[in-house]
Amino acid sequence: MRDGQGNPIPGILVSFNLVSGSASVNPSTANTDTQGRAATTITAGATAGSITISATSGGITANASVTSQPPGLPLTATSYVNAASFAPGLVPCGLASASAPGLASSISGVLPGSSGFGPLPYTLGGLSMTINGIPVPLYALSNSNNVQQVTFQTPCETPVGSATVVTIVNGGVTTVTGVPVLQAQPGIFTYAGPNGKLYGAVIRALDGTYVTPSSLAHRGETYYVVATGLGQVTPPTSTNAAGTGSQTVAAPVVVGINNAGVPTNPAQYVQGSIGVYIVGFQIPQSATTGTDQPLALAIVLNGQNIFGNQVVYIPGVQ
Repeated sequence: MRDGQGNPIPGILVSFNLVSGSASVNPSTANTDTQGRAATTITAGATAGSITISATSGGITANASVTSQPPGLPLTATSYVNAASFAPGLVPCGLASASAPGLASSISGVLPGSSGFGPLPYTLGGLSMTINGIPVPLYALSNSNNVQQVTFQTPCETPVGSATVVTIVNGGVTTVTGVPVLQAQPGIFTYAGPNGKLYGAVIRALDGTYVTPSSLAHRGETYYVVATGLGQVTPPTSTNAAGTGSQTVAAPVVVGINNAGVPTNPAQYVQGSIGVYIVGFQIPQSATTGTDQPLALAIVLNGQNIFGNQVVYIPGVQ
């Protein structure tokens, strides 16, 4: 506050009040200092947006406006994981997930990104993402059992190394650097059996049925294990593009049942799907019968078998 000659006036009482927006003001009054200035602290409330504060002294009122942003999300470089195995890291073209409070506060349950036809959306439930500046296709958003999660396809253009992931939720921006990007990291899709064990998604080639505790696998037959994180294919696919049914992973894959390798076919990008692969394998006639046998999937890179899953089972072989 200054007088008619522009000199600061100290010791003048100023009252501060919230005019609009979600915020609190403290202190509500203050005296001007030797420079004629009076100050208060504005604390943003639960709702982000425009905030207007008034300052009144001697019958004169002036308004000031600021804009609050939603707080950043508690995401780190290890928050981004394989959507099937939940192993940390991203794989170009593969499906990945991230979980954090605030990712899906606006929904309850699962919000799918697609009805099963057409490309995936780039905004879902107020959330959007980029990886190295490339928009990310969103597979699903969920808020269930106190876990908020987004599942997405890592853009196929993402180079191996590390990436910067930007997540925007209702205007709030969270930037995470140094997210690992791997050439491949196999992950078998799973479901929980009646005994609580994780069973791999395995399809019988003969009729398309899934192997379940009530429908065991048969020796001598061909099956497909459903996975993600196997990397780029030939001919190449692109971000948010469905598989053609004729695209294969160049690197060899290995399938193991009951801790023994079985004959396999090259991994293929699933026709009509985004970020999903199938690996064909045959159960030998000599395979051991029994229930709840370990199931493993690996990809061979530079002479090494790269596994990505936690312990997964096939319900049984007969």
